[in-house]
Amino acid sequence: MSAYLGDDEYESAAARDAFAKEGRKRAQARANGHDAKPNGHTKPIEIWEPKVITAADLIAAPPEPIRYIVPVLLPPGLAVIAGKPKGGKSLLAADWGLATASGGSVFGREVARGGVLYLDLENSRRRIYDRYLKLHPDMGDAPNMGWILEWRRGNRAAFTQLLDDRPDVVMVIIDIWKKFCGAQPRGVEQYDFETDELQWLAKEANDRGIAIVLVMHTVKSPPLDGDPFSAISGSVAITGNADTLFLLRREGDVTKLYQRGRDSGDASYVLRMGDDLRFRYVCEGDQVASDEQMKYLIAIHRGDRMPTELSKAIGVSRQAVWQMVKRLQESGYLTLPGGIPSLTPIARQMVEAMSKPL
Repeated sequence: MSAYLGDDEYESAAARDAFAKEGRKRAQARANGHDAKPNGHTKPIEIWEPKVITAADLIAAPPEPIRYIVPVLLPPGLAVIAGKPKGGKSLLAADWGLATASGGSVFGREVARGGVLYLDLENSRRRIYDRYLKLHPDMGDAPNMGWILEWRRGNRAAFTQLLDDRPDVVMVIIDIWKKFCGAQPRGVEQYDFETDELQWLAKEANDRGIAIVLVMHTVKSPPLDGDPFSAISGSVAITGNADTLFLLRREGDVTKLYQRGRDSGDASYVLRMGDDLRFRYVCEGDQVASDEQMKYLIAIHRGDRMPTELSKAIGVSRQAVWQMVKRLQESGYLTLPGGIPSLTPIARQMVEAMSKPL
């Protein structure tokens, strides 16, 4: 016995049958590598499949070694140099740029010559001239260095065209990044906005095999978690999307440069700025002696090696002298041949770097 279907029910059942038939037709077309349309026409569809790279593939075609723009410090990719206002971060970036443009050296290591663009969005032409003339008196030796003093924020097309027109460029310095990136849209979280901006720059840098260096400020309050990179202003998108991070800060009588990178790992360096505004390498960050220890090391280097001489030079008792000498020996700064203090090579390097005029 068949059930009676009203007009509405009959039309609904017919529509369901037609829809099901169309679905089966499109499924069959997809299985055959085509996409069926309701009118019966088909078009090829792209079927994406993930590519698996095996260990054998890696061994057969190993990646090329990293070609550092600045040896040990700056590989290709997106980098950040952060520090307090007037703390020397722009001078550090400028020094690296000029060393690259002129084929000079950074921290005693030779840098291969290449084109450099410096987007200096905070200084006037006069200030730039004075600064660079002091950093590099013969600016004619840096023909590959170029400056841009104005930028329309968020103009990605102009930036990519700039790089397309200058294939010799290996380093781009953007100082300061907040005056280069687009304005954060309303309703968009800071993390999402910064992630989008930084990922675009990181892709440009890595695709082209160049270093894009962003100069940024640090927060006023010191980080509570003890991680120096937490002081970089902005959201965690910055530390998460940059390939290499540098933090320049003053600690007591020394300036430290902290480094963290996907390729370079973690390191820290003690630097000293000379009258020419250039930073010189003193020693590794974990090897630097305290201010009090440096007083003893300088005195011993000067020739005050006996306990009585050190006591008089430092202004402490002989007992205090021997206690400090023991600590300096344990720290690897002193040896005691015949009981007489003598500087180790690392201690001598620190003393000479910190005491000689620059």
